[in-house]
Amino acid sequence: MHIFRNPFYINIISFSIVIVIYQLGWSALYPPLSFGLILFFLITFAASFLFGSIIGKFKPLGFIQTNRDDQAINVGNTIFGIYVLYIVEFLYNNGIPLILVFTSKTYDYRDFGIRTLHPILETFSSFFSVYVFYLYLSIKDRKYLLYLFSLLIFPIILYHRGMLIMDLTSIFFVYLYYVDNIKPHVFAIISILVIVGLYLFGFAGNLRSTKNSSSEYIMEISHPTEKFKNSLVPNEYIWSYLYVTSPLANLQTTINNNPRTNSHFKEFIRTELCPDFISKRICPVPIQEQENNNLISPNFMASTVYARSYSLLGWLGVYLIFIFNACLIFIYLFLLRKINRFYVVGISILCTYVVYNTFTNMFYFSGLSFQLLYPFIISGFLFLLSMVKQKKALRN
Repeated sequence: MHIFRNPFYINIISFSIVIVIYQLGWSALYPPLSFGLILFFLITFAASFLFGSIIGKFKPLGFIQTNRDDQAINVGNTIFGIYVLYIVEFLYNNGIPLILVFTSKTYDYRDFGIRTLHPILETFSSFFSVYVFYLYLSIKDRKYLLYLFSLLIFPIILYHRGMLIMDLTSIFFVYLYYVDNIKPHVFAIISILVIVGLYLFGFAGNLRSTKNSSSEYIMEISHPTEKFKNSLVPNEYIWSYLYVTSPLANLQTTINNNPRTNSHFKEFIRTELCPDFISKRICPVPIQEQENNNLISPNFMASTVYARSYSLLGWLGVYLIFIFNACLIFIYLFLLRKINRFYVVGISILCTYVVYNTFTNMFYFSGLSFQLLYPFIISGFLFLLSMVKQKKALRN
């Protein structure tokens, strides 16, 4: 189980899974993987194995249990506050996104929320849901499961499938840190849940794309091969296949179509090494709109953590973004001490960050990367609060 707790090993596992699934060849849109890309993965996998070994030797990662007396945050009151703020947003938005998506032809769920408040509220509620699950495993009080479900309802009613999946992934990593070995029946349950979840993911995609929830739309845009058409796999699963593997296909397409000779270091720093809440304010043109010519289809926009770097700096950019993320992992694990009450939550979210680098640049996507700061922000706030209380006690 230890290999699933180390972010560097997870990098190897995540991209390896994507590469293996890519070989299923379910879409005619996908180009074959080039020698240069395969060589890159071999080199970075070797480096990740070395870095992972260093972490395993000098900074072993594990579950740190908490107890009721150690809780400085009132979970019930915090969740109540989250609900109040979301209700304010629903009123401001004149409705709930999940309902508006299916009742209004012009509504775009991505426009939901109060500017500045919404990203903070959404990232905090996601972070807090992972923390609540951590409390459940530590304290074994079932009320925390009810708290957890009350928080996980938000990415559903916000119609934010991506955030829900990332929340569940972080929760799963908390569980992996908690257990030494997954028992066979637990593994079977998780496998069934994944299979059912992937089907529902595809069904939700069909429901959003067509009025009768048929697979007509996805089958049209995905260009499925005869291999898939002749298989017994339900059409709903091609949604998951495309979400998992199309970023790698877009990366290969970027490499095929974009042999860079010019270097754009300023733009690389601005768009690859800055979170979106900063980059969007200094970059006049949305990144995705600039890169449509390097996509297998305009319907599939993600292109792993590496594609944009390649389009700006060629192979140098690809290796630089790998080095940047490796340094980020080392620095984060060095700064996040085990005495931090959010230690397990932080490293679990870090693992999720690494997993979804297979999809896009997760450092740029502050919806997840900003969550990495909460263990420090909240701990700092609680420390200042305790100092204030101590001063008041001394005065009295």
